[in-house]
Amino acid sequence: MYIIKTVLMATAGALATPALAAPIDGTWLVDMKATQYSAKPKMRALASGIYNCSTCAPAFSVPADGKFHAIKGSPYGTEIAVKVIDAKSVAYEYRAKGKPTGSDIGTVSADGKSMVWSSKAIEDNGTVVASESTDVRLAPGPKGSHAISGSWRTGKANSIDAKALTVSFKDTGTMFHTSQPTGYSSVAPIGGKPVPIIGDSSGTMVSVRRVGPTTYVTTNWLKGKQLSAMTIHVVNSTTISAVNEDKMTGRVTRYTATKQ
Repeated sequence: MYIIKTVLMATAGALATPALAAPIDGTWLVDMKATQYSAKPKMRALASGIYNCSTCAPAFSVPADGKFHAIKGSPYGTEIAVKVIDAKSVAYEYRAKGKPTGSDIGTVSADGKSMVWSSKAIEDNGTVVASESTDVRLAPGPKGSHAISGSWRTGKANSIDAKALTVSFKDTGTMFHTSQPTGYSSVAPIGGKPVPIIGDSSGTMVSVRRVGPTTYVTTNWLKGKQLSAMTIHVVNSTTISAVNEDKMTGRVTRYTATKQ
């Protein structure tokens, strides 16, 4: 679920009146089949009624009792409810400051080598974004733990609503405009201070730098803390590439998008 907002909000961030349109101007669609995910392992364990995610940011442990529990240190005030469905599946629900933000169901394959995530993200404007992805097991969990336990890496995105992968950019020379069908937008001064992301109730801000004729770095901030940085490069008239670094987890994801 959080993959989706990373794609959307990490790019958030351009109107004066340039003589010519900038190469980045237009609407772009991320090609999830071409996405390269971080190989950094994700560690989770569910045993004796306690769910633990040691590689989450922040790391946390909560009872798997189906009730909401606060994730201490979460910059978004996130709460999570974890419930065991059966020996292969676990359900998760999320909310922030009492407002539902999404859900996941993780189901481990019969051979235990992979896990499919069926996810729904609820954006701030109420838009629901459905997605499905597959994790690949790297190592088993402790003896006697639930099947979801162990070390995993993201293998691929099976499906994501197109509205979550669509973003429009406009560079006017001094300002950088971004808008998305899911309700997020921003108008940031290029090389200036961070500005609020419109439509984001958590208070996330974005700053934009131009580091080359067709290359930009957009950085997300929350309460003065850097959350992520994405480098966006216009490859040609139909393609852009992007590299997003999650500063909280150290994970790097690479994207390709085509002009619509």
